[in-house]
Amino acid sequence: MVTGNRLGVILEWEGVAVEVDDPDLEPRVWYVLSLEEAKSFPSDAVLKKIEGMRTDQAISEILRWSEDPEEIQRLAARKELIYQTLRGGYYKLRPGVLDFLNTLVDFDIPIAIAAPRSRMILEEGIKTVGLQGYFDAIVALEYFCQGKPDGEMFEVVVELLGLEPAVCIVFGNSNLTTESAHIAGMRCVAVASQHPSYELQAANHVVRWLDQLSIVDLQRIVNGEAIGRGGRESDMDMEIVFEE
Repeated sequence: MVTGNRLGVILEWEGVAVEVDDPDLEPRVWYVLSLEEAKSFPSDAVLKKIEGMRTDQAISEILRWSEDPEEIQRLAARKELIYQTLRGGYYKLRPGVLDFLNTLVDFDIPIAIAAPRSRMILEEGIKTVGLQGYFDAIVALEYFCQGKPDGEMFEVVVELLGLEPAVCIVFGNSNLTTESAHIAGMRCVAVASQHPSYELQAANHVVRWLDQLSIVDLQRIVNGEAIGRGGRESDMDMEIVFEE
């Protein structure tokens, strides 16, 4: 049996634990902010580059909208408020998540949520989908300074869990998350919720649903072993092909 001190699981929030109901939400938020502030709207390439980054980091390092720390924080706070307004409070748990979490709990495996969202937003979302009590750590943007691709967010998680990076698996839905996890010395499973699986091959493994993986699979991933596709069928590529 795999015991809790030999394995840890870190989940990102949107696209991993809960559905991304509106894939155009982030671009719309940036669009509204750019209109309000009379800034140039970021190109698709730039939007993809800042996906999953801390907002203040994206504003200062990528968009270069300001060099003033106070102004950067003002813009970041405003962007967060626009996001909350457009997003609303509705969240939908992704299929297979609850079964996966219950299996982890049965094997006493520590679980954490990590995301560049405020603690308040994460806690409200967790309550909305009924996942209170499942997570041994919740790492929000207040807990780290350097966003992706830096590994600090995940480094904070393992410190809180009391585990070594090498025994932890990050579940994310972008190549930026994979890069960040690898920099932090962790394995990464990419969840093909927003992007097709063929775009996520930098990860150690790719799934569509979390319950495609067993505890044995997780241990094999930690050990650096390749595993085959299992569980429910992944239909991300089919959706992309037949999307109108």
